[in-house]
Amino acid sequence: MSLHNSSSSSSSRWILRGVAFGVFLGVMSGQSYSHAQQAEALALPAGLGPRAVEPTILSAEVCARCHQTGQEMESPRLVLHDEFKTWKSFDRHSRAFTTLISDRSREIGARLYGDKVDVSTLKECLTCHGTDAEVPHKEPGFTINQDGVSCVVCHGTSHAWVVEHALGSYESWMTRSAQEKSNKFGMNDLREPLTKARLCLSCHVGDPGSGKVIPHAMYAAGHPPLATIDLTESSRLFPKHWLNADKTPYIRQVRPQIQRDGYHFVEGEFKSTRNVLVSALAQLDSEMTAFGSSRSKGTLVDFARYECASCHRELPAVSDAIWHQRVMGTSTQGRPNIPLWPNHLITLGFVGGQAGLRLAVEANIRTFVNLRKSPFADQGSQKVPVWSLDGESKTWLDGRSRRTYDRQDSVMIVKMICAIGDSESLDFRSARQLAWSIWSITTELEGDRTKDPQLLSLFVAFDTELALSLFIAPESDTEKQSISWIEAEAKFDATRIRARFVELRHRLDRQQ
Repeated sequence: MSLHNSSSSSSSRWILRGVAFGVFLGVMSGQSYSHAQQAEALALPAGLGPRAVEPTILSAEVCARCHQTGQEMESPRLVLHDEFKTWKSFDRHSRAFTTLISDRSREIGARLYGDKVDVSTLKECLTCHGTDAEVPHKEPGFTINQDGVSCVVCHGTSHAWVVEHALGSYESWMTRSAQEKSNKFGMNDLREPLTKARLCLSCHVGDPGSGKVIPHAMYAAGHPPLATIDLTESSRLFPKHWLNADKTPYIRQVRPQIQRDGYHFVEGEFKSTRNVLVSALAQLDSEMTAFGSSRSKGTLVDFARYECASCHRELPAVSDAIWHQRVMGTSTQGRPNIPLWPNHLITLGFVGGQAGLRLAVEANIRTFVNLRKSPFADQGSQKVPVWSLDGESKTWLDGRSRRTYDRQDSVMIVKMICAIGDSESLDFRSARQLAWSIWSITTELEGDRTKDPQLLSLFVAFDTELALSLFIAPESDTEKQSISWIEAEAKFDATRIRARFVELRHRLDRQQ
């Protein structure tokens, strides 16, 4: 049933759901039901095979039937069963769609498209602020304004995994490998860091392939700028609706092969170290793909991909603290600058790797950096660079995602990150990324870093000067946080921040 021709009334919809939940309880009690009845129990669109991997939008209320009360089902403890309540009450993703009907969004829409266009219906907005309106199959009665970024947006729009994990054998589902759940049933493997990174970055950086792009015109109309994001730290601050693998009773009980293949858990691993390195390369890939694609049709690179401070800054050089005039002074006068910070992600992502791979990626990125000399060159005479990680680099990235890191690896990598922080070309966004990375890894190494007063004072300084929000509640106002990091960027003092990285390195050395 399509979104536009649904004739289900609100009352009939809830009756259907009541009946469906009754069927579901019958299944859980051991009574056998046909595939058709299973599909009805989850209110799936008519005509879909219950285990076909087809894109389908199901409302969060479908998931709420089991994931709201906090009461355990007849299964070992794998999930909390109150995920819906956490998402609905505390997670700003649940309010992503309502942002589109706010006064601010209406003003942005009016500047871009005129007063008669409703931005809450536009695909370019819904790709990140809601469910994809163009997915062919939807739950009967589902309306586009029902959910924001909901369960299926992150966990997978295939209804096959929803049916299988809810109505199939618990033991069979929980012992399947993560790869089988993904390939056969269409469930995104969010415990695997590369999969999770690419999913999050598709909105928080952009993904031209799926239409998730914020052009300069949107920023000029008033869309808040996208701040750099650290996926490891963001997950820590996220209103958690999941159990970490090492804290999950079921995962702790099963044999090591299921722990590894099903849940990416290895006893004693330092997963934050792995996640930091994987997300660095994934973010580099996302940033440069977005940059290259904005030029792929023979047009100038969209201004949104350049360094904002190239144009949005005071012209006089007030002091040496104006970092962008020193660090970016090698470009042609009067030309916007290519962001420098992805270069530091190369170094971070290839820590401990083969020098040849890093040099190959640096050569690839240099094509873009050279645009700083003539970003407005004639398109017919200048080759349009196309970004891509080559096969060997992708293999390295995939390997990073699967590798297990121990304490020695983590200590070595933290020291290397500190060394990267003492770089002549350190810019604001690079400094943020590096400070986040160190915070994440050292917290895992030593537990609560707030117990060390001297180290805590350093991180408080980083937090204040780089607007990292390490000590801010996750439900804090998004707009205020955006303003804080924009103000912090304007005041960024590279010399002072580099000195803090050196001091941090010395303190860590003394603790070994």
